[in-house]
Amino acid sequence: MSPPLWHWLPGSRPELPSVAPIGDFERFFQRERALAERGARNFSLVVFEPASEDARPILRLTRAIAKRLRESDVLGRLDRTRFAVILAATDAKGAWIFADRVLGDLARQYLPADVRVYSDQDTLGEQKAPARRRTDSFDGTPGVSTGLPEHILPEAMVAELTRLVTDARDALAGKPDGPADSIAAVREDLGREVHDIEDLFLQPTPPLKRALDVVGSLTLLTVLSPVLLSIALAVRLSSPGPILFRQQRAGVGGRPFTFYKFRSMYVDAEARKRELAGDNEADGPVFKMKNDPRVTPIGRVLRRFSLDELPQLWNVFVGDMSLVGPRPPTLDEVPAYARWHRRRLQLKGGLTCHWQVSGRSDVSFEEWMRMDARYSREVHIGTDLKLLARTAKAVISGKGAY
Repeated sequence: MSPPLWHWLPGSRPELPSVAPIGDFERFFQRERALAERGARNFSLVVFEPASEDARPILRLTRAIAKRLRESDVLGRLDRTRFAVILAATDAKGAWIFADRVLGDLARQYLPADVRVYSDQDTLGEQKAPARRRTDSFDGTPGVSTGLPEHILPEAMVAELTRLVTDARDALAGKPDGPADSIAAVREDLGREVHDIEDLFLQPTPPLKRALDVVGSLTLLTVLSPVLLSIALAVRLSSPGPILFRQQRAGVGGRPFTFYKFRSMYVDAEARKRELAGDNEADGPVFKMKNDPRVTPIGRVLRRFSLDELPQLWNVFVGDMSLVGPRPPTLDEVPAYARWHRRRLQLKGGLTCHWQVSGRSDVSFEEWMRMDARYSREVHIGTDLKLLARTAKAVISGKGAY
């Protein structure tokens, strides 16, 4: 697609045709994200980064990308050197096919570039891909991203593989219900990587928040050490089994980590969970049951006052969790999330949150997700301190705990 005429008018920076400024590009992106979360359509993002920051390689890169754009696609800046394309109504397969065409044009110019594909498809349960993949040029010199495996290939073979990918995209474009299996096979054969688009929104923990986590968790572990030892002894004597319950939970970006609690259930609790699925009293993909027969007598007391959660202070100290943040979900809950629910995985899970101080199990699942989404937009040390203060009252009252 040729750049619109107005992009070549005086003062319109013709050296970067069709490129939306950072602010405008962000608005386009948020619009597509909102449409995806409402189920209107999916979309993908392809990020290109030239190996050189010089003006000429950047100009050649943007021209190569602009030539492949559809009317519904948007090319924009992510930062000073990285450029991205929003591909509306395009899944990961189509995004990689688009990237291949651009990479083929760049490779013929011997222009080094990196590429990364993001999709709004649910990949949270999969192993995360490496940070970036570079490939070899036609003549075997490292650095040119042709989108092919990282070893030296003859030019004729590269051209043939590129042609196969292009033909597959054309077939899919002509037939909406086209050969998805063939496209998937091409992706597998070429070792394609796809990243969850939510990874773009992962929030690093602010230094002040992390300092509060370290100081607060270390202080509480020290002050409450007699309580922790007493609980450990009570758990050991109350029923056979380990003192601590270890479970894989979803952390930032859905990545698993080992989550600790004092054991409050009998050792066969996980095996019996499926048998009790019909007695689930919670809505959404979570399991809650007031009179859960798997809970031990001492466990009922611990859960009533959230004392079983105290070992998570260690999770906070080592950096897996924060004092304040969305409660980390189990790995089997995440695949059932709607797209907008995943916003709660943008930041570290916490010991306490809006849900924890607002009735816990008395709150509906949808309202719980809205609370966490709101917190992800308002992370602030003042908010954390207020929630920590409210937590003490919620723990004493035991409201919604079971």
